[in-house]
Amino acid sequence: LYFHTGCHIAVSPDTKYFAVDWLGVEVTRATLGIIGMGSIGYKVAQRARAFNMRILYHNRNRRRKEDEEAVGAHYCAKMEELLQQSDFVMLVVNLTPETHKLIGKKELGLMKPTATLINISRG
Repeated sequence: LYFHTGCHIAVSPDTKYFAVDWLGVEVTRATLGIIGMGSIGYKVAQRARAFNMRILYHNRNRRRKEDEEAVGAHYCAKMEELLQQSDFVMLVVNLTPETHKLIGKKELGLMKPTATLINISRG
């Protein structure tokens, strides 16, 4: 509904102004928490670094120090720590018994009220 309405407003010749908050939020210098720092999560971190984002990650295995330094990522041993600090939380995990229902009411409650959850997981 919002997308359709926003598109209509954007292309309408009657539109005199466009509300700034419809343009999205600034990601530069925001904190991105990546849950699942495999090959795709790492590619996301590379791109986030270009926006000067603070990058936190949680993964079942910690990446090599060289990998962390290359993208400026900081490892969070506890997912709760990542959830509490992040402005954006990106899920990049495969569906397994361990990741099934990984984010629930408790985890959402740990996040900042203004945080955005982005799920690009498969499965």
